[in-house]
Amino acid sequence: MCLYDPIFLFDPAKTGLINLYIWDTMKKHSYPNDPLGRALYDYYFDREKEGRIKTISELGGIDYMPASMFFRTYGRMPELEKIALKYCRGSVLDVGAGAGCHALWLQHNGHTVTAIDTSPGAVDIMKEQGVSDARQVSFYEFTDKPYDTIFMMMNGIGFTGDLQGLEKFFSHVKTLIHKDSVILLDSTDISYLFSERNQTVEIDLSSPYYGVFDFVMEYKNIRSEKFYWLYIDFISLEVLANDFGFEAVKLYEDDHYQYLAELKQKK
Repeated sequence: MCLYDPIFLFDPAKTGLINLYIWDTMKKHSYPNDPLGRALYDYYFDREKEGRIKTISELGGIDYMPASMFFRTYGRMPELEKIALKYCRGSVLDVGAGAGCHALWLQHNGHTVTAIDTSPGAVDIMKEQGVSDARQVSFYEFTDKPYDTIFMMMNGIGFTGDLQGLEKFFSHVKTLIHKDSVILLDSTDISYLFSERNQTVEIDLSSPYYGVFDFVMEYKNIRSEKFYWLYIDFISLEVLANDFGFEAVKLYEDDHYQYLAELKQKK
C-alpha cells in the first residue's frame, strides 16, 4: 500500500478520521537505531514536515541533509547523476539505494533493479514506493547472480570507509559482476579543504588517507554509532582499481570536485 492509497476509518472515541495503516505502521516502526530511515519515513508519510538529518564529523563539523533530497525526481537530480543513469545497462544493483529515487527511474526505463541498503527504514520506504526488489543487507553480505551494472551514487563508494575497505570492495564486487559489467560510482576529491588558495597539496602516503572522515548521524533523538566515510580522489581510485584488474575512466567532473567514474574489468 502506498501513500496515496490509505485506509481511513472513523474512530468514535476520537474526533475525526484516522489512517489506520499509517498509525499501525508508525507504531511498529520507530527505527530506534536508524536515524536515516526514521527521517525518510517521517518525510514520506507527512510531506509537510521537512526533516533534516544532522551529520557530525571531527573534520567537517556539523552539516544537515534534508530528507527531501532522497526523494528527488529525475528533473531535480544533478547532471552527474543523470549521466550515470544513462550509462546503466541491463540488470542493475543499486548499492546504498536510500529511498530508491534512482532505482525507480531505472525500473521505469526498463531495467531490472535490485536495490540494497543497510537502513531498515529506507528499505521499507523503497518497497512502499514500488521498488520491485529492495533488500536490507550490507554489500559484503550480499550474494547474487552477476549484474550488468553496479550503481553507487551520492558518494556511494564512501561506505568502504578507507583505502583498506576499498580493497575489500574490489575483492567482493568481482563476485557480483561478469567480464563485461560496469561499475558506476561518484566521489569527491576533498584535498581542496586542506590547501591554501587551492594550491597543490602534498600527500604523505605513510599517513592515514586524507579523504577518510568519521561521522555520526542524528535525527530527532536517534543517534547512530560512529562510522567512517571515504572520499577518494580519482588518481588514487584509478591506481587501486588497476591493482585489482579494473580500468577506471572519469566520465564527468563538476565545479565542486565531485566526479563520476566508470570501472570495467581489464580484457
